[in-house]
Amino acid sequence: TVGVADGLVAARVRRGGVRVIEVREAATGALRWASATLLGASDAISPPAVTDGLVYAVFNEPANRSRNTLAAFDL
Repeated sequence: TVGVADGLVAARVRRGGVRVIEVREAATGALRWASATLLGASDAISPPAVTDGLVYAVFNEPANRSRNTLAAFDL
C-alpha cells in the first residue's frame, strides 16, 4: 500500500532487514526522506497513511518489541 499526494509517493519498503517509510518524488523517484534517518532502527509495522500534508505510520521499537509508536511526518 502506498500513499500519494502533491506529486509525492509514500511507501513502506524493506531496508537492511527493517521496514521503513520512504517518500519519493513521483515524477523522478528521487528520495525526499526516509523514516530510518528520523527514527533510527524502528520497524514500520503499518503501511503509510497520507492526509492533509502528513504521513502517518505505526512503528515497533527495537529495544522493546511490545511497544509501538504512532508517528506523523510532514509530507
